[in-house]
Amino acid sequence: RTWRCPMTTVNMGAGGISGLAAGLIMHYLLSPLALSAGNYIKLAIESTLAFSPILAGLLAGLVIWPAILGGVYHAVILPLVLLEMEKSGVSFLGAVDMVGLVMVAAGINLANVIAPREKSEAAVATPGLLINLGFGTFVESAYPFMFANKIVFGSAIFWAGMGGMMLGFFNVKGVAYVPAFASPFLSSNALQMAIVMIATMAMTCLTTIIANRFKPVVQSESTTTAVN
Repeated sequence: RTWRCPMTTVNMGAGGISGLAAGLIMHYLLSPLALSAGNYIKLAIESTLAFSPILAGLLAGLVIWPAILGGVYHAVILPLVLLEMEKSGVSFLGAVDMVGLVMVAAGINLANVIAPREKSEAAVATPGLLINLGFGTFVESAYPFMFANKIVFGSAIFWAGMGGMMLGFFNVKGVAYVPAFASPFLSSNALQMAIVMIATMAMTCLTTIIANRFKPVVQSESTTTAVN
């Protein structure tokens, strides 16, 4: 027997059943596993913080760029930041996010605004810098400059680690996804948070400027050698 159903009804039924199936799988299978993994990661972070805040900050800073590049950040770290902020209002990982990602990206973009390798790169870096500082996000804006220069890429990871280490030294907690100028006032210590943010951004900017000046020299030397 042939069942004649309107196409709209078929689409609604298929969408509802597929959504229900995905929701049940997520609720009963994947969510408990993700929650358990998140709790273990949170416990590891808390244990490391209790043992040595400086070490915890250094490790968190060093892994945060590889984590976001590898897709782990949004799956694991960001939910932990939001949970920690929900409970206490501030978060150590939130501070690492602001310093290790946003301020490092802002430093890279600032360097390419004031001393780019090519004039066209300043136009690319300016919107990224404004969003970094104005909204505390869009760290992906630094990707083109990081992928184009290994020194910039390495310095981003290095200064993110140093920034995290300074946060651990001062034992500062903060928030993520807020304007950079507001972040210190939303942290556990405004002065110390501001010092770490400015220092990390300044050192990343300086390193990127040096890298931008160095790479064209290497390229010109290679060209000269090839001509000779």
